[in-house]
Amino acid sequence: MQVTQGIRCPNCGSHAERNYLVSNRQTQTECPVCDYLMITCSLTGKVVEAYAPGIYPGYTGVAKSERLAADRKRPQLPVPGNSARSPQYVALPIP
Repeated sequence: MQVTQGIRCPNCGSHAERNYLVSNRQTQTECPVCDYLMITCSLTGKVVEAYAPGIYPGYTGVAKSERLAADRKRPQLPVPGNSARSPQYVALPIP
């Protein structure tokens, strides 16, 4: 037996489908717009198979232009031990 539910895609927000495959004890979520696929075990919740082409490891959710602008605006502090007349400055890393 299979039960189908219309949902929003967790990846792109478009209309997607969630299929409850009772015979296999699996839940399959798929989106035709972004090609998102997630198959999980209905009993344990463990991921059996997953594919999401728009999600990359290390993605920060910040656009590259915003990161570059933040790099230009890094706060600078004087380096200890330099003369007060001509202090040298160092940029702080952005967390």
